[in-house]
Amino acid sequence: MLFSTKEKFEEKRDNLTKRQREIIAYIQKNGRITKKECANLFNISDDTSLRELSKLKILGLIDRKGVSKSTYYVI
Repeated sequence: MLFSTKEKFEEKRDNLTKRQREIIAYIQKNGRITKKECANLFNISDDTSLRELSKLKILGLIDRKGVSKSTYYVI
């Protein structure tokens, strides 16, 4: 069975935590997010923020742009 990109995205999104879904919603609204923005938004550590963003990247839901301190994530 063939799936559209939208269907694949929605299927993966259904298995996310509430915080991960909120990160996706933030990126959709604002165009991008940084590790620091994510940490501040959810009152979590930078390490936890990076784990959440990395998980979303591994799932193929977001992409990483930039290098080092200028790194940000987009849909």
